[in-house]
Order: sequence, then C-alpha cells, then structure tokens
Amino acid sequence: MTHLIGKPLVQLEFARERYEADFRFALARLREYGEQVALLRGENAERRILGGRFGSLVANFYAIVGRTLKLVTFTASYFQASVVFPYIIVAPYFFLGKITLGQMTQTAGAFSRVESSLNFFIARYQSLASFKAVVERLTTFRSAIEEARGLGAKPPRIEYTGHLGRDLVLRDLVLCVPDGREIVCTDRLTIEAGTRTLLSGPSGSGKSTLFRAIAGIWPYGRGTVDRPANATIMLLPQRPYIPSGTLKTAVTYPSVAGAYSDEAVRQALTLARLAPLACEIDAEANWPQRLSGGEQQRLAMARAILDRPDWLFLDEATSALDERLEAEIYGMLGEVLPNTTIVSIGHRSTLIALHRRYIEMESGLDGIFEPTPTMGGILGPANGHGSQTGIQRDRSP
Repeated sequence: MTHLIGKPLVQLEFARERYEADFRFALARLREYGEQVALLRGENAERRILGGRFGSLVANFYAIVGRTLKLVTFTASYFQASVVFPYIIVAPYFFLGKITLGQMTQTAGAFSRVESSLNFFIARYQSLASFKAVVERLTTFRSAIEEARGLGAKPPRIEYTGHLGRDLVLRDLVLCVPDGREIVCTDRLTIEAGTRTLLSGPSGSGKSTLFRAIAGIWPYGRGTVDRPANATIMLLPQRPYIPSGTLKTAVTYPSVAGAYSDEAVRQALTLARLAPLACEIDAEANWPQRLSGGEQQRLAMARAILDRPDWLFLDEATSALDERLEAEIYGMLGEVLPNTTIVSIGHRSTLIALHRRYIEMESGLDGIFEPTPTMGGILGPANGHGSQTGIQRDRSP
C-alpha cells in the first residue's frame, strides 16, 4: 500500500530535477544574453518565459507536497495502528483464559520487534523515491552519453585514414543531417597542402558540416577522409568558445595556461591586433561578455598563432571584422604561419583576393550540394603562401 500511494513521487522527483535544471539554465542564458534582450526590449517576453518555467516548477512542487501528505498520512496511521494491532489479535485468547497477561505482553513485544525490522521500506519510502529519481536521471544522462559515443561507430560511417602525403583527400564522401537527409556529396576532392582555399556557397549548403567532417566531429555520413599522418588540424568557428578566468587561460585554451610563456601570449595578442589587451593577460573577467565579437575572433586567431597547426579551417572566423582588418589578419597568418594550410568559409567577395583556390557548393537536381572547384580552382595571387596546382576534383575511381 505504501508503494501504491508513494509511487508517483518517483516521477515527480524526476520532473523536479528537470524543471530546476531548465530554470537554472534559462537564468544563466538570460545573464549571457542580457544586453541583446535589453536592446530588443524583451524584458516582458523573458519574464513570461521564465514565469512559465518557474510556474511548472511550483506546480510540480505542490504535486510533491500533495503526494507526500497522502504518504505521510498513511504511514503515520500505520505506525499508530501497529502499536495496538497485536493486542487486538490476542485479546480474545486472553479473555477466554487461554493465555495469561504476560503471554499477551510477550506476544505484543515479539510483534513489535518483527514489525520494526520490516518497516524500513515504509518509514524511508520518501527518501527512497528521491534516490530512485536521481539514479534514473543519471542513468538517462549516461545512456545519452553512450548513444552519442556510438554515433558513427557502425558502418556505414565516415572513415578517417592517415597517409604519408601532405594533401587532404575526400573520397566518396556523403554527409547527412541527424535525421538522415543527405546534404553534401563528393566523389573525390583533393585539397593540396600549402594552398590557401576559399569555400563558399548559399546558407545551409553544408559548408560548416564539411569542415566538421574533416575535423572528425561529424558522425552522420559515410565515405573516407584521408588526412596527412600526424598532421594537426584546428577549426575556428564564427563564434569561438572563451572560458571565464584569466585572459591567458582564454588565449591558451584548450592547453593549460602554463603551456606558453607570458611573452608568447602577449606576442600572439599583438599579432592578432589585440595589443591593448596584452598587458591584461593575468586579469580575471567574464571575457565572453567583455570582448566584442571581433575581439573574440581575433583572440581565436591568437590561439592559432600559439598552436601553429598544420591545417587551419576558418568557418567565417573573420565575419565580425571589417574588410581592412580582415585582410591584415590573413596577411599576418601567412607571415607567422607559413607552413599552415588555411581553408576558409566566407561570403565576402573581398576574400577571393586573399585565397589561391575557390570551391563553390553547387546544388544538384536532388538538392544535394557538391563542393566544386570553379574555373580550375585558380584565383590568382594571394597574400598567403601556396603552390599553383591547388585543389583538384577527380571523378575517376
């Protein structure tokens, strides 16, 4: 009966964990985007959204209180009844003279000892329900992690191989969205090392997805990505992640702050056109809020300067910069990282002059986009270093 009355507490406690987590996340997100909300005069909308989340939390709390009241009422009644229950059972035998008062007392004492040994489930049911709710939440979290790890583990999948050459080769590559719809397809695409390359196309054509697949973080698809053995790859997104803490921690991320000297960090910031911040590397602040979009992108460039990867993929990583500053950054990367192959995603026409090769995401009749080098892929001189052969597309087996 205790389990029948208290069983709904498990789901209610589970829902409480979820509602509280959602509400805390909404508050943290509002804090992060507080300026944008203020600019849009979205206070009332946010109040309604947060009020709805808090209302769900309160309603669930009252449901827990109601169910707990029923459970406590039953358990309290049970413990009160269990005191007189043995006397009710043996009283007829006492009045019939079949047992003495001492025997009746001994019987009640034995019943009490047995009952106290077996009432743990009743007395601790509410704690057990809360414990089970936490365990179920952790179990679902673990299941989600295992499911994510299993993505791309079974064929058909994207295979990553290392070869002794310097070029990056995509063979029979098909990329899909999580629901299985194909968005990018290429029979063979070779990106030669040392050639600065620009990838362009309409929004939603799979440019960023292609970069993620090359970097090895996109599990949806099939085909082969042949990467140079032991080559390091770094991908800078349009909006880089910047942890809180000291500026040096933000610049050296994901390496530890002590991986680079203070002088190296200051020099990287100066090269990335962030010289005013070079003297603040030990200052702690909420840097994602303090730095503008352009400053955050330049900070990511400082990371690339420190890391010196063999391949640097820029996913609209300079979109927040003006054209002059963007050209300066590309010129600086060509000088500071002469052995790094830069592959960019961008829409500005001014980017063409900064690259040696150009790939256009062309849509087929089936709506699947294919990365296609235009006019042989040669754009002419660029501010970077690179060969004249560039990107080649080969449909042969």
